[in-house]
Amino acid sequence: MPAGPQIRKLLKPLLARHPDLFMVGRDIFVRPIRHISRAIILDRTSDPTRFAPTYHVSMTCHWIMIQWHRQLKHAPPGSVIWRWNHPDMPESLFTAIEDQALPALRAASTFADVEAFAAQNPWGYPLDAYHEPAMLFYAASGDKVRAQAKAHLLRNAWKTVDPKASPGIQHQIALLRAIRDGIAADDWQGVAHALHELERAVMAYWKLEPYWEPSPFPLEVEG
Repeated sequence: MPAGPQIRKLLKPLLARHPDLFMVGRDIFVRPIRHISRAIILDRTSDPTRFAPTYHVSMTCHWIMIQWHRQLKHAPPGSVIWRWNHPDMPESLFTAIEDQALPALRAASTFADVEAFAAQNPWGYPLDAYHEPAMLFYAASGDKVRAQAKAHLLRNAWKTVDPKASPGIQHQIALLRAIRDGIAADDWQGVAHALHELERAVMAYWKLEPYWEPSPFPLEVEG
């Protein structure tokens, strides 16, 4: 697989065609980044001559970057495996990104859009599958009833923390506890404060803080 600088050089014409795109490392992101991250990732494979590009949406208050994703396909023949040295590369990749990924990513700008994307997603987990990210999603989006249901299911979570855990992990768990307990207590102002703190930590961890636009969560806007 080409090194990071080679990949950035390869993708430079694509970024020039689309001013709302930018790169961090090997990954392409779509502006703006507020509470939803939208990106295209050129995944490695076991064969260094091949790669498997995916496009995904994620909420910015959870540490897992690839939350709901789809595979980018050749058109035709529809394969999801691409070769770096194929004579049609990179223009065929640009076309696939422009035809498949960008319309879907640009349309996914709200929590409701992400929920719809996840519901139609054949790759990755359903939105409701894991209690922790679902609790954060529902709380941030202002869905208090579903957030409370998930917080109840997590009532016994995070009781202990490995003393050898990094300060970042300990901080994350403290914020998760604060969000869960705030939801249970109907302290939505406290929940919003902890969500903002968690989001800021995640953006710094992903190295996206320079591009991130802090803004109120729907929870705060909708009351």
